[in-house]
Amino acid sequence: MVAGLTDLASTAMTVEYFSREGYYAKNDPRQRRASFWHGSAARALGMAKHVSPRAFERILLGYVPGTDIRLGRVRDGEHQHRPGFDLTLSAPKTVSLEALLHGDRRVLGAHDAAVKATLDWLERELLQTRSWDPATRQRPRVAAHGLVAAGFRHLTSRDQDPQIHTHCIVANMTRNASGEWRSVEPTEMRRNVRLIGAVYRQDLARRLLALGFRIESTMIGGVPGFEIAGYGREFVDAFSSRRREILAWLDRHGLPWSAALTQQAALITRKKKADRDIDELRAAWQARAERLGLSRDRSIAKPGLGHRTTVSRKTVRKAGRPYVRTAEQLRPEPPGLSAREVAWRAVEHLAERASVIRETDIRALALGHAPGRHGLEDIDAAVTGLVADGHLVEAQVRGGRSFVTQEALGLERSIMAHRRRALGASQPLAEETTVSERLAGTALTEGQRQAVRTILLSDDGIVAVQGAAGTGKTAALKEALGLLGERRTVLLAPSAVAARALREETGAAARTLQWFLTRHGDLGNAARVARDRQEHEGSVLVLDEASMVSTAEMALLMRIAERFRIARLVLVGDRRQLRAVSAGEPFRALQEAGLAVAEMEEILRQRDPALKAAVEHLKEGRPREALQGLEHVHEVSQQELGAEAARIWLALDPADRARTAILAPTHFIRADINRVVRDGLAREGVLHGRELELERYANRHLTAAQRADVRNHEPGHIVLFHSRVPPLRVEKGDACRVMRSEGEFVYLEHPTGRTVRIRPADNWVRYRFGLYETARIRIRA
Repeated sequence: MVAGLTDLASTAMTVEYFSREGYYAKNDPRQRRASFWHGSAARALGMAKHVSPRAFERILLGYVPGTDIRLGRVRDGEHQHRPGFDLTLSAPKTVSLEALLHGDRRVLGAHDAAVKATLDWLERELLQTRSWDPATRQRPRVAAHGLVAAGFRHLTSRDQDPQIHTHCIVANMTRNASGEWRSVEPTEMRRNVRLIGAVYRQDLARRLLALGFRIESTMIGGVPGFEIAGYGREFVDAFSSRRREILAWLDRHGLPWSAALTQQAALITRKKKADRDIDELRAAWQARAERLGLSRDRSIAKPGLGHRTTVSRKTVRKAGRPYVRTAEQLRPEPPGLSAREVAWRAVEHLAERASVIRETDIRALALGHAPGRHGLEDIDAAVTGLVADGHLVEAQVRGGRSFVTQEALGLERSIMAHRRRALGASQPLAEETTVSERLAGTALTEGQRQAVRTILLSDDGIVAVQGAAGTGKTAALKEALGLLGERRTVLLAPSAVAARALREETGAAARTLQWFLTRHGDLGNAARVARDRQEHEGSVLVLDEASMVSTAEMALLMRIAERFRIARLVLVGDRRQLRAVSAGEPFRALQEAGLAVAEMEEILRQRDPALKAAVEHLKEGRPREALQGLEHVHEVSQQELGAEAARIWLALDPADRARTAILAPTHFIRADINRVVRDGLAREGVLHGRELELERYANRHLTAAQRADVRNHEPGHIVLFHSRVPPLRVEKGDACRVMRSEGEFVYLEHPTGRTVRIRPADNWVRYRFGLYETARIRIRA
């Protein structure tokens, strides 16, 4: 994690923590020099150069030095004041190795300077407070004037590996435009944590280049970053025992190495940090490197080897440096991508997952694509150019400046145009008297009856059925299908699981949406379209879980329905439930635009009045009221949630177990549940076979832009082809293991043993595969 921001729980805990962890300058002058006060407000208050426990505590308690002011408020006789926020900035691993293992104090100075430059930027761009507007009687956020921050630089991880990081304690204390002392409003800081990390990383990279270091672009948790060149992967891994511990924990629990799961595993495996002298640690690190035979390319420390100097092969050989593998390593990288190109690369990635793109996300991602090359002013100018050229359009949304792409606008306009053309363009699919007679003999709710009528009797080509979970949407759909007679129907759902459930509940065949779009999406093939139209003309197309469908998928589905002359496109779902992974919310947008909708409100799934009331509250977005109305609420810590759910299930008798499902909101909790249930069933003798450990593929869920980036293809990753690619001689389902990457190419090991070379940036390649990593799972019979 490059940057993290957490609220400080209390002054006493914060002061005690930094004292216990050795951050304070007690009697150690080196520790004292590692702490500092920063910010224009800190300077105005006359804060000392380094941090003392007493001054730190007073600031966190809200006392403004040199005044009788104490920020906060008194409630029920008790003074309340949030102490502040812990912004942690961490250097790349190779930066820590160069500074600490090899003793280059210039690198440590570069980190310190980058941290302070980042705090200066934060003060200018993100620091806010609240003001009072008597006209509106509102307290809007406004720019604050002056930062008070205490910095504590530390050199090791909890496993005593080299890891430079600085805790920047942003005190909850600033001034408004009138110079009055106020509390900090942290919304913008929280929204921009990734951008803060990117600004730090960019400034650090710029300073390292100025020192003559060569840097290499990398990916850090899916976010572009950098490392100092010359360190092999085995070198970095040897000094990343904390990360190995976290990844080993994930492997033991059969979990993928995602950023979110890694962060959770870090909290669970966290242990108290030991306090050892840095000279003692450096000696131990050097001994470890020597024992493992590790060395870095020492030529990286030669001044002038940044992006500007070329060293010939002859010069390198004369220098006689044994750690230089080839002269190519010493040559500066080519000029690389322009600011406009890296900005657009960021847009491409973000636009695949969101229709509206926040400017802060573009800035954060773009900065990482060219470390040390382009500053924020270059990226901002590039974004301005993209707007001026019409590639981006400003969007009026809350939460800061945002944009949409012309492609996204085009897709949304296409969907709305299809809706307009579908108005009155169809005929009822059944006789009204037949439908009324059939419904009279059922126990359907009024909402379900309305859904059946809308599906069958509307004269619009596109209709929707909107209903929360448990309102009986599938039952209404099954009733409507029964009245279609011999008319062909095609049932679709966004996932294989949803398609299987739809098939089981309706008794009709169902396919995944992706299967249908892949099979029929080539609308440029006239002969294929004519053949498919003959098969589907006049049929009914039903899309279940429509809220999970992206704008691009909906637009293509509507194009297919129109070209095939589908009689009715029925969209079924809940606009308040899960949205699409990819960009857009077309199901919601269509309803807001006036699409014919049958609303289903009555909850049928829950019979118990208390449970039914709780679901009603949840449906309306009132979780507090939902929980308050339940008779039994069993509270456990977040870390114990999965294990406790499993223990409750194990306490049931076999009959109740068969009727009881355990639902897990995350992979992390699901793994915990499976582990406890498996162990419990083994103790009971229900499971008695030997335990097997298997390897599975965990999808990294990268966007096409991320798959096109060579840095995301690490040795050991799996490239799984979703379709046949004749030029590469690969078939659908071929799983190829990443061997290495060179330049813009990735080399794969095919299951047959041959080598396959791909260039992921090629459009004809990147849309035909997914990128996976391996995870271990344990099973037992």
